[in-house]
Amino acid sequence: MESLYLKALSAFISLFEELEEKFGYKYMLVGGVLTSIYAEARQTQDVAILIQLHFSQDSKLNLRNSFQKYNFQPITNWEDVFLTWNSNQFIQILDPDGIVKLDINLAGSLPKNDSIYEKIKFLALKNRKRHNFNGILCWIQGMEDFILSKLVYGGYQDYKDALACWIRYNQILNVEYLLKNAKELGIEEVYLALTRNYSVDKVFPDD
Repeated sequence: MESLYLKALSAFISLFEELEEKFGYKYMLVGGVLTSIYAEARQTQDVAILIQLHFSQDSKLNLRNSFQKYNFQPITNWEDVFLTWNSNQFIQILDPDGIVKLDINLAGSLPKNDSIYEKIKFLALKNRKRHNFNGILCWIQGMEDFILSKLVYGGYQDYKDALACWIRYNQILNVEYLLKNAKELGIEEVYLALTRNYSVDKVFPDD
């Protein structure tokens, strides 16, 4: 399964590298795929990518044509993939082998609203990093924004991932950046718990 996952990941990266070069759609890998880099090794079955583009029929067509050109597969059909294009800002497709799912989180030109979920998208895109992932150059979410986004989403596993990253890299993390944005995102309390190495059971005692 690992070889199939890496094959799919390579196909996804190649696709989005081409989309950025051809159309200027900024992208970066986010979520579970980064845990092996920033936190701890954990098997994941999906790939998550954040891409920024202007919502229009042209950008919709560009994505659809690119997916079909390289034989990516829809979960059901291509009409359903783009059915709620402007409302949910989230689409899913499968790799050419139909095995690995790609979750595509869409960001428009400007934040859609003032929610912390929108804010972390644009903050992370601004600070994305270039990374060599298994021999393939790609854009990934920066380490500090990986922690912040995990704390924003606030789940049991999210906190564990953020804590693992903090423990591994706290000597090189930009703590001023982290604290400033934790305050602005309204997650200062849980961030401070993280800096004190509080275990996940202490932060989520009822889970």
